[in-house]
Amino acid sequence: MHVKTQSYANAVANVVSQAGSWSISKPSLESQVKELSEPPPQSLTLTAALHLLAPMEENSDVYLMTRSYMQNWLIWAYHEKVPKGETQRVQTALKLAAERLGLQAPNFQLPFNDPGPVNNSSLSEEGFPLLLNSNVILRDGSSSKSDLIPRAHSLPLDNPANDSELLDSNLDMDGDNIVCCAVPAKFYAILRSTIGITCMNGSDVSFQPYLQPGLFEPEAAALIHHHPIPLSDNEKTTIDFTPPQPNGMLMKIPSRPIEFRRKVIMYRKLRRFTSGRLDESSPMTRLLKEEEKRAAPELIPTVEVYPVKLKYTVVDGRNMQRNQGFVLVSERAKIYDALLSLMKVAAPNTSSSCKRVWSKRDTIGTASGDGYELVDLSLLDGKVEKKEKDIGPPRKMVGEWLKSHFVDPRKKECEILVEVRRSNDRWHRESLELANRIQVGDFVDAQDATGKWYESVVKEVAEDTVTVHFFGWASRWDGTVRRHRNSETAPEFSDTLPPAPLWTHSERWRERIAEGKVVEVRDTSSRADRPKWHEGIVKRIGLQRTVMKKVTGGAEVELHRGKNGEKKPLLLLNRVQQIMVEVAQENDATNNPAQELVLTMKDDMSVETFSTMDTMKPEPPFLRWVNLYGEEVCAAGTHMKLSSDGQYGVVTLHYEVESHRKPVEIMKSFNNMYGTGFMKESLRGTPPAPGSVGMHNLGNSCFINSIVQCLNHMEPLTQYFLNGSYAKDLNRKNPLGSGGRVATAYAALLKEAWSGKYSALAPRMLKQTVASFAPQFNNSYQHDSQEFCQFLMDGLHEDCNRVKSKPYVEELEGFGMDDAKAAIETWRKHLLRHDSIIVDRCQGMHRSHLTCPKCGRESIKFDAFSTISLPLASDKHDSGMDLQFCIEKFLEGEQLDELNAWYCPGCKKHVCALKMIALWSVPDILILHLKRFTFDHCAIRNDVIRSKINETVRFPIERLDLSKHVLGPIDEDAPPVYRLCAVSEHMGPTANSGHYTATVRNCKDGRWHRYNDAHVGETTADAAVNGGAYLLFYQRAKGSARWAGMEKVMNERNVEPHGGLTTDQDGFTKVTSKHKKKKHG
Repeated sequence: MHVKTQSYANAVANVVSQAGSWSISKPSLESQVKELSEPPPQSLTLTAALHLLAPMEENSDVYLMTRSYMQNWLIWAYHEKVPKGETQRVQTALKLAAERLGLQAPNFQLPFNDPGPVNNSSLSEEGFPLLLNSNVILRDGSSSKSDLIPRAHSLPLDNPANDSELLDSNLDMDGDNIVCCAVPAKFYAILRSTIGITCMNGSDVSFQPYLQPGLFEPEAAALIHHHPIPLSDNEKTTIDFTPPQPNGMLMKIPSRPIEFRRKVIMYRKLRRFTSGRLDESSPMTRLLKEEEKRAAPELIPTVEVYPVKLKYTVVDGRNMQRNQGFVLVSERAKIYDALLSLMKVAAPNTSSSCKRVWSKRDTIGTASGDGYELVDLSLLDGKVEKKEKDIGPPRKMVGEWLKSHFVDPRKKECEILVEVRRSNDRWHRESLELANRIQVGDFVDAQDATGKWYESVVKEVAEDTVTVHFFGWASRWDGTVRRHRNSETAPEFSDTLPPAPLWTHSERWRERIAEGKVVEVRDTSSRADRPKWHEGIVKRIGLQRTVMKKVTGGAEVELHRGKNGEKKPLLLLNRVQQIMVEVAQENDATNNPAQELVLTMKDDMSVETFSTMDTMKPEPPFLRWVNLYGEEVCAAGTHMKLSSDGQYGVVTLHYEVESHRKPVEIMKSFNNMYGTGFMKESLRGTPPAPGSVGMHNLGNSCFINSIVQCLNHMEPLTQYFLNGSYAKDLNRKNPLGSGGRVATAYAALLKEAWSGKYSALAPRMLKQTVASFAPQFNNSYQHDSQEFCQFLMDGLHEDCNRVKSKPYVEELEGFGMDDAKAAIETWRKHLLRHDSIIVDRCQGMHRSHLTCPKCGRESIKFDAFSTISLPLASDKHDSGMDLQFCIEKFLEGEQLDELNAWYCPGCKKHVCALKMIALWSVPDILILHLKRFTFDHCAIRNDVIRSKINETVRFPIERLDLSKHVLGPIDEDAPPVYRLCAVSEHMGPTANSGHYTATVRNCKDGRWHRYNDAHVGETTADAAVNGGAYLLFYQRAKGSARWAGMEKVMNERNVEPHGGLTTDQDGFTKVTSKHKKKKHG
């Protein structure tokens, strides 16, 4: 294979299944494998074939094989003699394995050779067994028909070609393209023990796994491979190294087999919502790009082709090298386990108390040192003493740990020193420990009183303590910490850890800055000792310099005295580089009218000429240069609160404010309240957060505003309308819909809300469209927000119903049937008439069980729902009302009244049946209706008395768990656990009077806002828990389950979802005309 220069770049290679799964997902294949496994196989051939069909899960071991070898082996195994009765099972298993590997199905006509020892030299570099060339990336290139295809095609990283450009051979002329198969470790073990593995010397064949004595004991289990190197020839990567044995004898290690196990890991792929067809300058594109940054990454099963390489050298008490080598570990292994394993194999005969590790970094912040820093293993194992502040997530992964060592986050190689000593000797490198060499002016990581780590500069060094200045904070926040970890002479500082090497715990965000990043920028008008901070967006990145260029228009920063006594601003590592930031909140850039201010920049203008533009009057947004390594800029989240998803704040789009537009008087409201006397227009301005736009009251239309605001931040629904997916589903001929008009008006309103152009909207088109199809809303009266919510969702459903021609479908009687089968058949019939985004995400199914109190006749029906109406009741064992108790009351049995009597087929008359309701499945978006309004009949006045229950219902915000209430199958990937997203609130005595508002969690930044018509203000989730909470909008906290999970259930049972007309289990068949039902009673 052609060897390139960079041997370990881009360590993780993606072996991606087009089906997106590394587990057998088709029930038919799973059932075949299960059938082939019974009775237990007697032959190794069948055992090996079944191993090829086993699921490959995260962290499982795999081996890479050439396609030609695997193709030949399958054909050879097809011809092998097996015990009587296994021939058909073997042939079926081998064909399934061939399909899974993307190879040709074996048969008796295909030629083959007896498979010799495994020789995968074409997959190897000299000295690095089975390590692929570093300039290739593994991808799936197989047929989409297979479920789990561990076959990998590799492509040059700098030229990711299409699948059509992949080679069919094993290797091309330059070694840049390769096709191989990833096989499970159990299958490979059978090959090793029966056929053998060629060794590195090209002549020996090994039938045993290559394990050095004591290498893979539990203490060293984190290692994938250990490669010792003799000191006599450091440059040579020979395998024949003879280490000393405990008894003093020398033992020759046999030539190593050419094999290399790899780990299956989950590769994080960012989701993309934009394409080249979108206008890059449009607000919609900006919002979609912002969503890309915040979207949870897609997890793709991947074979880790390039593990992390830890090159070690063992040094003794005289600082003499004893031996060296390298180990390979998965980047997803725990660094604590990896380093312990490394010490185990590097110095096997030394006790743990007499050896420690140092790691080499590309940058050191101290004036002295050799580049190696001592690794404190006690901080990596997650078992820091409770009195000490936690340093962050315990048990770091190897890949995460490496990112703090090197500016290039893709680097997969690190140099390690293993220092050993005699039991009574001092450490030879003790003087190089950070605590012993630290001095004034050094740059380190330091912990403040709250336990948070910051980039810091050393201000004073005492015998037992160190005083530091935290970058980006005023000097009044300078802190004093312990100098030594185990010091007992400074007990008042025992709550903080000693300083650590720079960027051990803090982020290397300055070196990895990029255009578009959000940072915190010091306000230009604030005092140096009491700064104010704003969010800023990086627009340009200047060149690295040796001499600092003067930056104009900046903020005042504190001056610090250097070693020569001169006072000057701090620069981290004394580095000189500037970035241009956009700070929208800046109104007055400077008190000096002659100062240069940069406002606009042409695309073809260089960074150098950009800073010499003409002076212009400062206007928002304000652009200015700041020192990247100075104290005028900090990482997002340093002083200002980060968004709930942990991302770097929200980039708000900015537009000019059209203040000259005035409202026009046009109408008076019905009761002179809420929306009096003006026709409101949409007002341009900057919303407080993406999508957080107020909505004018158009005359008692607050019930519309409340519901729209709640649904606006139900992300699956909103994205469906924002990205235009609704257009292809519009059903303009549906007699139950509006011809697509309601859906179109709703989509137009959402697009305006998310355009970033408006601070308040007038939802006039939606209101008028709804009124034209629902006369009850064609007035200026107040209405029940729950009724409007139900109408709007029904309207959106019918307008976007994918069923263009609805067949006649009869209800299914589920009594006597298995509940699961009855539920599936009911849902299939439901899909024959109802199939839309509302059905996908907002509809679940409940099970209704009716019993006649006279004859005992029973009936079980499954019905779809989009809202659950909960009775309000107090728990006698608890004060006040709780949502869980209300749910339990809803699920309690009840006896129907005469108005809701059930026709009993046994008694041949209507009876007040006993009814039990149970939740069978629950949707991604769950709407709970709190039945606050009561309607009692007054016999004296022959009238209806309306009243409202104003008691506060306690409901969870972050975790509503319905697992114990759901009877149907529960998907572990999308459990029925919800988090609150919105609340529609009501103030007033009845549903048709008073006022409606909404409290909503922004689906982008997680912050809560209260919407009172056109007024939008930030609030907290707890504020929604009050006596006015009326409709609760919950969203599934983890995963997504289409059709409330019924899609997955049907797939697992191999049931066609839309085949109810021809495959009903109750014998239902398609009819051409409707038949009138007989009337009963």
